[in-house]
Amino acid sequence: MNSLVLSGTTTLVPSGTGSSCYRGPESHSTPWRTTSSRPRNSTNRESFGFQRPGCGASRTVAGPTAARRPEPHSSFQACAPASRYPWVRLWVPSNTDMESQVNDVTTVELLWLEKRIENRIRFGRPISEKIVDPHRRVLSFAPGSIFAFVRWTSNDFGTVLSRIDILRAAAPGQRYSTVPWINPGGESLLRLSGWPKVERVLQLIDAVEALGIDPADAAPDYWHHVHNRLSVNEVPRTYTRGRHQAWLHRRKVTS
Repeated sequence: MNSLVLSGTTTLVPSGTGSSCYRGPESHSTPWRTTSSRPRNSTNRESFGFQRPGCGASRTVAGPTAARRPEPHSSFQACAPASRYPWVRLWVPSNTDMESQVNDVTTVELLWLEKRIENRIRFGRPISEKIVDPHRRVLSFAPGSIFAFVRWTSNDFGTVLSRIDILRAAAPGQRYSTVPWINPGGESLLRLSGWPKVERVLQLIDAVEALGIDPADAAPDYWHHVHNRLSVNEVPRTYTRGRHQAWLHRRKVTS
């Protein structure tokens, strides 16, 4: 067979030609190559009519009909073009407002539910106290202060959690460890779980107080020593007056 003929056509199309036999009717529209394309979609930051926090100030959109975005409030930055999506607004506080809201203190929430939950401070010097309700209090500690936080939780079958943390309240710009019920956290000096170990730490705290020394003033390295020894089931050394005097001298020299 030397040629192929489409059903219903009036023209014979030779076999092996480069053109397709399934051409549609000629279009009178302007070819797409001669039509100027519109600008592409906005970037990811501007999709859906808003930008992520931290976007720049208002700018002028290119084009003859573009309007300048409205100037933001003195304390905020507008991150959405009102001309495109007037119902969308995302406001980000300025750096000055954010810095004024930063609180340097470390807060600890204490909760007591009979036979269920008991969060308490074993030692430390809070600078303020807020009573939320008969079961909850919030204590605040100054940056650099040391305190012990004890947690105990039980259910109908017995003790679920028994833990003690000795922390140094976080200072601005320093790293810290996060602990439940503490905001933002603190430098971890001791962290032990299980009642036998927690009980031993409480006994060592009592021994420090028996020397007439506030445990909050004891050498932070001593609590590191207790943590390391008890973590491997070894007996830690007791705190002595001589060690405390050496710590006070070192603190005086390095301050």
